[in-house]
Amino acid sequence: MATSEYLFVLASLVLLARSVRAAILHWSRRTKYPPVAQAQVAVTAIVVGNLIAAGMVWMVTPGSFPFRLFGVPADAALGFGLGLVVYTFGFRPFFRDPWKGVTIGPWWWVVLALVTGVCEEFVWRGFAYARGRTLFGPAGGLLALTLFAVGHMGRGLPGLAGPALLGLVCSLLLDFRGSLGAPIIAHATYNFCIGWKRERNGTNTRSRSVQAVW
Repeated sequence: MATSEYLFVLASLVLLARSVRAAILHWSRRTKYPPVAQAQVAVTAIVVGNLIAAGMVWMVTPGSFPFRLFGVPADAALGFGLGLVVYTFGFRPFFRDPWKGVTIGPWWWVVLALVTGVCEEFVWRGFAYARGRTLFGPAGGLLALTLFAVGHMGRGLPGLAGPALLGLVCSLLLDFRGSLGAPIIAHATYNFCIGWKRERNGTNTRSRSVQAVW
């Protein structure tokens, strides 16, 4: 893949991520549906957006990854442990959260964690980070890490600590283990912990008004 092709795909991925988030919040401002339904639609949109992004990467780089998609059982244990560590030390509450306190059920978070864990690692570590390092050296890896964190700007600046630390840990796991298994488990664990905390701290009410802030 040429440098120009890589940069074009990378820019498209960032625009896709930002467009999905912008569309979610624009819809939430205008709809009169209950906050629970709004949050469920938002989760669905994030899942679909991740599947589209992974499909884009697969189409432009079919079967050309220099690592294993999944590794040995040790990768799962390592990824799970580091995912908990990143959540413990890196997560900050969402600064801009239009559905704060609204619960949607744990299974929504299971699906979200699995899809984002697989798709985002496939895209950001498997493609953006690995290919960026091949083309530009360490600067390419840093570019991928920066764009991954910036893609989560909807959380506000305080919320970037977790994604930035997660991206760094998952990148090091890919380098160390040579497969996406550990990064996927770490990412999925981190995202599920966020959802689990929201479910435990939230109130499942359908009468709250939602004020989306972008």
